[in-house]
Amino acid sequence: MTRLTHASVPGADDVFTPGFCDLVVALHDRFAARVAGVRDGREVLQAAAAGGDLPTPAAIDSGDWTVPAVPEELRRPGIEISGPAAITPMMINALNPGPEGTRAVGYLDDDEDAGGHSLTDTVSAARNRLAALDGTLSHHDPAKGRDYALAPGQVPFFVHRERGWHLDEPDVQVDGTPVSATLLGLAATMFHVGRGHADQGTGLWCYLPKCETPDEVALYRDVLDAGRELIPHLSSVDIRGIVLIESLPAVFAMEQM
Repeated sequence: MTRLTHASVPGADDVFTPGFCDLVVALHDRFAARVAGVRDGREVLQAAAAGGDLPTPAAIDSGDWTVPAVPEELRRPGIEISGPAAITPMMINALNPGPEGTRAVGYLDDDEDAGGHSLTDTVSAARNRLAALDGTLSHHDPAKGRDYALAPGQVPFFVHRERGWHLDEPDVQVDGTPVSATLLGLAATMFHVGRGHADQGTGLWCYLPKCETPDEVALYRDVLDAGRELIPHLSSVDIRGIVLIESLPAVFAMEQM
């Protein structure tokens, strides 16, 4: 019996391979309860704030701990650009040189604020990200009679902006229950896009939005660790999660995050 079911959308067969479906089921089994827990935690924070009980800065363990050095790629100065990962011509234009011939150094391929949050978008984002890494990304617009393709040369390095914990994907279900959109998106990034990073020897940088508590960041970390455990090609890939501080609760726990 197949535990995972998904809607039929363009490109789905490329993404929902047997190995990918097994990964989504494994992540769902391992983390669905924790996803529900961090959502419940947000409601508790919201209720406390509404009652005037605002967060206070959290103390951190002052023991002997360090974080890894920032990779050289992420230290490179230059133009940075962002755009939706799911819209192919916009992604190609972002990766190509501008009118003056200058190419961005880094590209934040957004599957969150700029994403349409449908299964079609999730599938398109995964396919576009991998094709961009492979240098094969192209698009034909029949309405405009226009073709888009990557220009020769080194494309910007990628930072993959993933989805927040607040959404499910109703068009993908495990045992009849919708999967977390975050788990689905991270699975696609690690399983499909991660192969491109492994083949090129580049790091997998994930930009993590809308975090409110250290528990949410710990959940991202554990999902990324699980991906390394379950996906053989990630064993040699440097994986980093970059936390975006954009909510008031997160300000009081940045060091813990």
